[in-house]
Amino acid sequence: PILAYNSFNVVQQQSYLNIMDLNTGRIILKFSLGPTYPILVDIDSDGSAELFFNEAHHGPTDHGFAVYTLVQGYNLMGESLRGFPKRMHLVTNSPLTIDDIDNDKMIELIGNSAYDLYVWDLDFPYEESSLYWPMYKHDSQNTGCYDCEVEENHPTHITPT
Repeated sequence: PILAYNSFNVVQQQSYLNIMDLNTGRIILKFSLGPTYPILVDIDSDGSAELFFNEAHHGPTDHGFAVYTLVQGYNLMGESLRGFPKRMHLVTNSPLTIDDIDNDKMIELIGNSAYDLYVWDLDFPYEESSLYWPMYKHDSQNTGCYDCEVEENHPTHITPT
């Protein structure tokens, strides 16, 4: 099992996204960026999760001033996934989501900026069992609980498994 969490170094005044292997207690990946909401999904069914998160960018460029967000996708070896990063106009801290929103049995990655909704087809089959942490706070009820079942007919009732 793995854990993704944000931390802040007071001395360096820097935020980090950390990925820890819970079996060893070792941080296996560390990204220097502002607060973000990572999602973990085994999109290629290899038994190992892939990590997706937003990375805000703003500042001067060769062509003026740019404000945009890169959607990053990595495997747990720290290698960028094929087709990533993806770019969204404007900076956003809105969390990403993975789902099958068009019912084609394939995974879509969903993100938004201030004015736009982005949907990318990832060309991998949608398998609910591989959605470890597919959205902000884990599930549509925002329980933040990895090992709970949310009853569809009673959305406020959470049953620990």
